[in-house]
Amino acid sequence: MRLKPDRDFVKDSIQDVFLDVYEHRAKLSVPNNINFYLFKALKRNIFKKLKIERKADDFRPLSTMDFVTEYNIENETIGKEIDKRKKEIVTQLMKELTPKQQEILYLKFTKGFNYIEISQIIGIDHNSVRKQVYRAIKKARENPIFKEHSNIIFFMLYPSLT
Repeated sequence: MRLKPDRDFVKDSIQDVFLDVYEHRAKLSVPNNINFYLFKALKRNIFKKLKIERKADDFRPLSTMDFVTEYNIENETIGKEIDKRKKEIVTQLMKELTPKQQEILYLKFTKGFNYIEISQIIGIDHNSVRKQVYRAIKKARENPIFKEHSNIIFFMLYPSLT
């Protein structure tokens, strides 16, 4: 979803990956880490589709809005404001990082890949991945917004404590 926020596009890509695995199952070897293998295959599939989409310059109509009934407007409004502030903080911190650092942090902390797997996905040495993670975290911690809102960031990382 981070590569292409279109839910149907991502679902189709996932389906394509599993279809490819099924169709070519006789030729494939058993991977060491199935999660890593599928993630890398999905990323390649999405990039391939995005490249084709850019060439075709395909414009899709906007989807219609769904009707949703909410009964507790006050709690919803407060929740939205808190979520908005959290997103602003993270966005400000992430703007300070390079796109490669952003992707590496996403793969490391959101997807849980190890340094070697990330290096294979990104295409750089695993020691460089380690350095990029260290530098990105150091840069984020030095940012005044991190110091000012470190308590909010802590609860974003550990929502079960709230």
